[in-house]
Amino acid sequence: MGKYITKEAYDELRDMYPQFTPLLDALRARGSLPPLARGPYGEAPSVFRRFIQDVLDVTYSFDKRAIREIGVYSPSIGHCVSGMHALCIARCSIDPWIIPSRYDMQQLQLMVLNDADCEPTMSRHDGSEWRFSAAAAAIYFVQSLPDTIRRHLRRLVLLEDREALAYPESHGYGLIPLCKENPLLHVERRVNLWRNVFQPGLLKETPRQRYQLREESTQPGMESLNSCVVTRNVAPWIVEAHELVPAGMPASSYSLLLDGDPVPQLTSRIFQSIVQRDVAWQEAWTMSVDQGRIPGLTSVSRRSWEGDCRVCYFFEALPQAMKDMASGNSIVRCNFDAGEPMDAEKLRIEHHHWNEDNWTRKWREHDPLFWNTEPPLPSWMDLLKENSHHFTIRPGNRTHGEWRRFFGQWC
Repeated sequence: MGKYITKEAYDELRDMYPQFTPLLDALRARGSLPPLARGPYGEAPSVFRRFIQDVLDVTYSFDKRAIREIGVYSPSIGHCVSGMHALCIARCSIDPWIIPSRYDMQQLQLMVLNDADCEPTMSRHDGSEWRFSAAAAAIYFVQSLPDTIRRHLRRLVLLEDREALAYPESHGYGLIPLCKENPLLHVERRVNLWRNVFQPGLLKETPRQRYQLREESTQPGMESLNSCVVTRNVAPWIVEAHELVPAGMPASSYSLLLDGDPVPQLTSRIFQSIVQRDVAWQEAWTMSVDQGRIPGLTSVSRRSWEGDCRVCYFFEALPQAMKDMASGNSIVRCNFDAGEPMDAEKLRIEHHHWNEDNWTRKWREHDPLFWNTEPPLPSWMDLLKENSHHFTIRPGNRTHGEWRRFFGQWC
């Protein structure tokens, strides 16, 4: 669809999202991005989703022919492959943090052009627990209160102690209007790492698929927390929280607590061994790319998942966000010792001769590769089981063997 981005549309989008200028340039030059190239291109996922929505909307507003290219949406393999009217999705007013009404559900259903294609993944209950976030519930509740009561609220503590649906890490955006309306209100989101943040896998499986995949696997470590997923799961919560103030959240109205209870010592070891190491690894890798020591990467491809997944790259703002947390200059904090940032420059110097394959392959060599829980937590498998019922899994178009083989390619 890049050929339909007119000069006027390009200028408007560039002014709205200057950080995505290289991506807009690539779209116009190539017409489209390769199938394996996907976001969020180093930015917070919610920012990238809004960018995509505005690209569709603005492009269409300047050139109606674009609807031929953007009228059908095909999600990646493993997800629903139904035709969807992309422009309707771009203009959808139902935010991820909304608890939908019956009317909202009807509107969402109207966006699906071919229900039969979606039936295997959208209408069958595979035994997974799907929950609304505490933030979504709070927004729904507070909005139902009369203005005379809302203005007297002073503190909300939201316990995000279970995995939720619809990009829960971005649900703080839904709190911005409430906090702007009542400047004396402070909202604290407490997100538990063990029963929430750590749980998603690399494959975007449903909770039930995630549990059964590990239950049936004979691969070593599958019954434990994989170090490869830790930073990838934690990082979105951190960068999304840091986007709230620029988006309009009053600076003193919101905070995010990363909750390591009931095993703060174990959580501290994981952060110091894995998260701090991964963040320094990204920073060292980025410096090497910017200095031209890793040929073949551009400002766009460095940030994308084109070809081999950039496993050592998370978000452009993540290293600074972690430094802000360590210095106490952040709306994100921990109730455990998260450790100090590692020396990325030292890491870069030590590995100045590495090519991209070395950086990717060596990143996977975490120490340790897997983590077992400690009392009073139950086992990792029992934690995963809390998000599923004992129903027969229906993994869409993939067999259990295909899921396991695919998983093995990632880590």
